[in-house]
Amino acid sequence: KAAEKIRMEKAGGRQVLLVPLKPSEGPVEGMLYLFKSEFDNTLIKMAKGAAGRMDTSLCADRLRHRTFENLMTCLTTIVDRFDTYTNGHSRRVMEYSTAVGKALGLSHIQRKNLRFAAQLHDLGKVAIDPRIIRKKSALTGEEQEEIHNHARLSREFLEPVFIDDHSPV
Repeated sequence: KAAEKIRMEKAGGRQVLLVPLKPSEGPVEGMLYLFKSEFDNTLIKMAKGAAGRMDTSLCADRLRHRTFENLMTCLTTIVDRFDTYTNGHSRRVMEYSTAVGKALGLSHIQRKNLRFAAQLHDLGKVAIDPRIIRKKSALTGEEQEEIHNHARLSREFLEPVFIDDHSPV
């Protein structure tokens, strides 16, 4: 619990004010270190205000992340409903890809991007003629070519979402 309280400590012969950066819910996310020979109530109030603004920012980031994850799950459900033959396939690809990414030592962000890309790799199927997707008999060469286009379409759909250089899309 000491890590959750604002406190003064000595570090290298200097006084340091430690201000935990903690959201209203959850663990301490980090510490704000302020070095100064004298601290007064004004400085402490400023530090508390900064910590409060960080709390608001962290909560907003978590909400954006949850919303993004829910959107990815929603899109996966749409693909599963569109192509009932492969229902659950995207989830399994996501699980396998995440495990492989972890075994390869990918960073947390890289694994997260890999997870989302794997989860949505078949999204392009929704742009394919449903009669081809649900066809029970053998596909013609032209139909097979259209099915193979779903990977390119998925990439096109997802490029605006995964815009950083670490994205596997």
